[in-house]
Amino acid sequence: GSRAVPWDSEGVEPALTGSYLVDGKECKPAFQLLCEVVERYTPEEAARITGVPADRIVDLAEEFGRRAQIGSTVLLEGHTIPYRPVAAEFYRGVCAHQHGALYSRAILLLNILVGNIDAVGGLSMMNVGEGDDISGMLKTPPYNVRFPPQRVDLKDSFYPLAYYGVRQQVSLSILQPERYLLPYRVEAMMIYYANPVLQTPGEELQIEAFKKVPFLFTVDCFLSETAELADVVLPDRTYLERFDLVPIHTPTHRGHALRQPVVEPLYNTRHIVDILIDIAEKVGFLYGEGGFNDHLNRRLGLRGKYKLNLNEKYTNEEILDRLCRSLYGDEYDLEWFKKNGVKAEALKPLQRYMRYRQKGRVYRIHLYSETIKEAGDALKREVERLGLGWKNYQYYQPLPIYIEPSGHNSDPSFDLRLITYKVVEHTLSRTAQNPWLMELYGLGVPGLEEPRLIISSTDAERRKIKDGDEVWVESPSGKTKVRVFVVEGLKPGVVGLPAHFGHWAFNRYAKGVGVNANKLIPIGEEYTDPISGQQAFNDTKVKVYK
Repeated sequence: GSRAVPWDSEGVEPALTGSYLVDGKECKPAFQLLCEVVERYTPEEAARITGVPADRIVDLAEEFGRRAQIGSTVLLEGHTIPYRPVAAEFYRGVCAHQHGALYSRAILLLNILVGNIDAVGGLSMMNVGEGDDISGMLKTPPYNVRFPPQRVDLKDSFYPLAYYGVRQQVSLSILQPERYLLPYRVEAMMIYYANPVLQTPGEELQIEAFKKVPFLFTVDCFLSETAELADVVLPDRTYLERFDLVPIHTPTHRGHALRQPVVEPLYNTRHIVDILIDIAEKVGFLYGEGGFNDHLNRRLGLRGKYKLNLNEKYTNEEILDRLCRSLYGDEYDLEWFKKNGVKAEALKPLQRYMRYRQKGRVYRIHLYSETIKEAGDALKREVERLGLGWKNYQYYQPLPIYIEPSGHNSDPSFDLRLITYKVVEHTLSRTAQNPWLMELYGLGVPGLEEPRLIISSTDAERRKIKDGDEVWVESPSGKTKVRVFVVEGLKPGVVGLPAHFGHWAFNRYAKGVGVNANKLIPIGEEYTDPISGQQAFNDTKVKVYK
């Protein structure tokens, strides 16, 4: 048999492939398991899934490996740093699928395999984590699997690894609390700086759920669709009217900048922190251990003399002043930031690169994700103990595999895939109320009268559709009418709608401009990534016709 030894023992050659008997149990290295998974996906199979020709996939793989220059180094300010001038990056296009977490890990593994994490020219992670001296692995964030669920979005229960929560689940939980084992009913709800009625699929379901909440209030700068359903709307300040200390995270610098008002606040608006402090005081959870002050101390990392007194009330600016001095010393108080704006420093080479080298040891990055495996196993134990039919634990795969999204198995007459996207002029849905930006849509700019459905020339020709035609876009969840924009730069079989429009509230600039793409997108467990909790915005099958 074989014997396991510490990962960084001298004179030990790491086992990458093969099968071993360790302490009487058959074991395989993570790289061996990865090889066995990858064997399933020949270039021809990958071509079938992606539409990219097999020979092109082979060429790209060879070029990626060759240009990585594995083994090369550079000398940077006296430090020898790995040099890997390649990177595979991704964003919402990959994540916003039912199994986007697995797809995203597949791309991350490309970077890990060529060793470009924290290498010059490679992929710079925001936070690589702290090394664990026993396993030799970089630690991953903690998670919980607790039942009955405490959170209405089911994070820390049905979705233990949903780091950013599961926003689309909130309405489902409100309407079906028994199904999700919620031990309470939502009696009061605050929505801040969000418009789930428009930004989340299932508009009618969202409205039904929010109407069921006895007391709903919003804190927002605008009277959005969601705000129209609220019992009370508390007016927030825009980022142009307020002070905020903003962290700076770039590959080369770290620090903080003070966001400052450029105009005086309008009317009776207030900073969200001041609003929350007043609410906490009125409701009775501002003071004492476990109160809001205590939460701010922990969340902001306030230390020593800069910590908030648990039994004293503060303003936002007083808290900002303590935060500035806690970070940089008494010299750098809020007044200093108001005059100077920014406090930042250039990172040294070993702060920018090779952050997995800590305490004189080189720690390892998970190839085989024990965190995903263990979370899935814990979830399975809980749902089986409770006798639930929740089978999503089966998707907690430690190595990435391709799983066809549920939305792709719908009626074959829905032969196009709908994606939603962002246009460069807008952010989410709230900038649709900006009159200058909306001049691009219907106020005197030829050719840009309204946001349109983009469709490839190939798909348009097959359907005898011409640029500017008005068409129906229909999914299993609904249909809407929109004009088309025929383009060459879109893959045949895919159509796209911008995600910023279709307002029926807001003001005269936003109201009635474009369509709400989310009306076409289904909502439910099969349209939610079971690992990340991400809504599957890009898995909807539609048909387009005149």
